[in-house]
Amino acid sequence: MAQHAKAYIFLLLTTAIWGGVYVFAKYVFALLDPMAFLFYRFLLGGLFLFAVYLFSGGTIKKMAIQKMDIKYILMIGLGGYFLGIGFQLLGNNYCDASLASLINSTNPVIIILMALSILKERVTRQQIFSVGCALLGTVVIIGQINGGSSLLGALLSCGAVVCWSFGSVIVRLISSKYDALVITILSMFIGAIAALPFSIHKQLTHPFDFAEVTPMFTFSFLFIVFISTGLSFLMWNKALSLVNASACSLFYPVQPLVSALLGILLLGEKISITFVVGGLLIIFGVVVSVIPLNRTNRLSDF
Repeated sequence: MAQHAKAYIFLLLTTAIWGGVYVFAKYVFALLDPMAFLFYRFLLGGLFLFAVYLFSGGTIKKMAIQKMDIKYILMIGLGGYFLGIGFQLLGNNYCDASLASLINSTNPVIIILMALSILKERVTRQQIFSVGCALLGTVVIIGQINGGSSLLGALLSCGAVVCWSFGSVIVRLISSKYDALVITILSMFIGAIAALPFSIHKQLTHPFDFAEVTPMFTFSFLFIVFISTGLSFLMWNKALSLVNASACSLFYPVQPLVSALLGILLLGEKISITFVVGGLLIIFGVVVSVIPLNRTNRLSDF
């Protein structure tokens, strides 16, 4: 139970931090193109974690990956990080935030399905109920926002969900063999390499104007790079090494709740009864997910 408690703390912190990205990204993307920023996010976040790794006694030799497992690191770096985060940023650009967030909140369902098929994890009635409550809360919160959306943005957001869920399941698959910090560092550097050509292109076509940098841009940039990318990715992968992927996925809907709270505090958005009801459903779903599972309550026993 001790490792479960630690994992749940990591998951709550991680999903809360990720919730802040939706708000702080507004300040970053006002000056820097999303795909250009993707490279800096992975490179600087990876270097930050590499420094933490060396400071904690890690060595280059200990980062060695067996040849048969290199494909999994590539899957995480290219699929989960580069494509997953890249599609998410582009999806937010091409469709309403409400639709993008709603699609993004389906991650628990996709992760549970992938864990069921790839990792052969058992899914319980309790997990299904928890997912249903959390997703219902997300739908209630986002349902109050109106506006049109594009098919391209919706497809990109769906791609982001599938890619990130796949990467998370692969992390769980190899987390017993390698340190979560090593997996995160290597995957982020792979993501940075993949994003470099896109970043160069965007910088050449839309040069960054340092004269327009504001304190809020600087804070948001540093928050997303070091806290939301470096620290939170590490906590997410660490949690995946402590509990199964299905349990980790159940915390995902905390993101829109935190995003809405920060929107109220920083962007002056109004709170409504809809938000309160949706927030309570999300919290209830997360609480249900951490209650000790009944071993006789598995889907395989239906």
